[in-house]
Amino acid sequence: MMNRQKVIPFSIFILTACAPPKPPEMTTLPPKALPQDQTFKTHSAKNISSWTMTGAVAVKNKKEAWSASFNWKQNGPDNYQIHLFGPLGGGSILIEKKSGSVFYQDNQKRITSNNTDDLIYQQTGIHIPIHNLYYWIRGLPAPGTISSVDYDQNKHLSYLKQTGYTIKYVNYTNKQGIDLPSKLLVHSNEGHLKLIIKHWEIR
Repeated sequence: MMNRQKVIPFSIFILTACAPPKPPEMTTLPPKALPQDQTFKTHSAKNISSWTMTGAVAVKNKKEAWSASFNWKQNGPDNYQIHLFGPLGGGSILIEKKSGSVFYQDNQKRITSNNTDDLIYQQTGIHIPIHNLYYWIRGLPAPGTISSVDYDQNKHLSYLKQTGYTIKYVNYTNKQGIDLPSKLLVHSNEGHLKLIIKHWEIR
């Protein structure tokens, strides 16, 4: 007969050998390695309300056509200064909004209004939707009805149809970890607008 003292250790050895291996420890990717989704990109752009940008603009309709370089300083949603250099044959134009009032100033006059888009059209003959551009320039739809929208493979806004305008996004640039438009085309029945943003500074 087998000795009981030898059976017990042998049984323990069998159970230990047959036990399943310890599963490997789970690892978590660091946040910067996780892919950005559309929601993250959109929320990042939405958080931007103050910036300085420089670039070039070309506008055209049935009666007018001109181009200019520009400097756009935005200080929160309702305050901005947009300088246009060289439009309409030379000189400069300042379009400024502060304290709810809009100012248009060129080399000869300074005019006050409460509607930026109407004021620009009255003085230049060109429709420039500044109110909506505050959103479109960041790659975001403006508040209101959207007729059509599309995103590219990188989840950037690539096409937008809204309030009678069609916006096509040609290029993006990365600034402080956020992808922002660097070239967009804006079309409507009233005319065409091309914006090239050469430099973004988020403030």
